[in-house]
Amino acid sequence: GAAAAAAAAAAAAASRAMPRRVRKPSQHATAAAPVAIQPPAEGTLRFVLLSDTHSDHDVIDLGALAAAAPHVLLHAGDFTDCGTHEEHVAFAAFLARARAAVPTLREVVVITGNHDAGRRGTDPSSNHASIWELLNEAGAVYLQNGTHTVDGVNIHGRSWKGEARGRTYAGVPANTHVLLTHEPPRGILDQKVGSVKPCGSSALQAVVEEVRPLVHCFGHMHESAGSLRRSGTLFINGACADRAHPPRVGLGERTAAACFDVRLAAPAADG
Repeated sequence: GAAAAAAAAAAAAASRAMPRRVRKPSQHATAAAPVAIQPPAEGTLRFVLLSDTHSDHDVIDLGALAAAAPHVLLHAGDFTDCGTHEEHVAFAAFLARARAAVPTLREVVVITGNHDAGRRGTDPSSNHASIWELLNEAGAVYLQNGTHTVDGVNIHGRSWKGEARGRTYAGVPANTHVLLTHEPPRGILDQKVGSVKPCGSSALQAVVEEVRPLVHCFGHMHESAGSLRRSGTLFINGACADRAHPPRVGLGERTAAACFDVRLAAPAADG
């Protein structure tokens, strides 16, 4: 598949950098946080990331989402509070409304978080198969552990799986451009309020250092919403709610929703 190519510089500098790996100079992504004002440039694919919306989808401003003109809407999990079937149905209905309200939207890609399926799910129907069916009916792509490609941009998603000891990130394809996980890598936008200890995944950090995606999208740590760039990868924590404030999913000034563009590779010349 065609590789994604350069757009421009990005978010805040980091205090420590991961080991660098040689990359093609054309491989970059542009962050336009929190919500892009300008329309996407020709030859780019625009993404908007949501995460940790926790069933507060009625307060999302679909008009503001439409103004951001995304081609792809990503959700990094925890779209429910308790993982019940009713919450899954309500989320699928929100995605259907978003598709109808955002004329530029071509693809919706979703993974689950720890609230959506697993130990917090109290309803027997709260499993990956039923979630896949509901999201598929809403026109969304549900990635439990797989890759979806849009215009040559490879989006690899890993849904939440059990407790820390049971989670593995082995097998992320080397040609991943956008990595979508629920939890952050260790040491990057992963701190809780009142703690200076990193809370992200060491296993995920090791995979990110090896694969070097253009963009790594996640959530989970509500208090660390934001973006930064390290060693050529743009990291975005798109959590839309935190413990100190009401849910911030209005796509306004206080939103944690993130928008970024990936420039598409030029088509190969004939001959």
